[in-house]
Amino acid sequence: MPRRIPSYRPPWSPAPRKPHERPIERTEDRKADRRWYMAKPWRSLRALVLAEEPLCRLCREHGRLTVASHVDHIRPRKERPDLALDRSNLRPLCRSCHNRVRAAEDGRGGGPPPGPVSP
Repeated sequence: MPRRIPSYRPPWSPAPRKPHERPIERTEDRKADRRWYMAKPWRSLRALVLAEEPLCRLCREHGRLTVASHVDHIRPRKERPDLALDRSNLRPLCRSCHNRVRAAEDGRGGGPPPGPVSP
């Protein structure tokens, strides 16, 4: 059962933002990021990193074995563009560790990965 009566909003008007949501990123920045991550050099290097290290590096440091699905820049790409395609600046991470690292970089919290699993 709805909490309030829905109001009419024309399809061309923007959806109202909730106060707890992050501000909307500039569209040009998102498009530029998408183009960069879809480029052949990045996709090839990402595949190489995941083939060399198939497990999440942060989880391994904490005694967990998790398959890596993301490749993360240790020094952020926007901070150091010269290291964007440098193998020594890349590390494989699982989804939860990648989200945690990105949240900490963006100032949204984040923290250390969970401890080792007890048998």
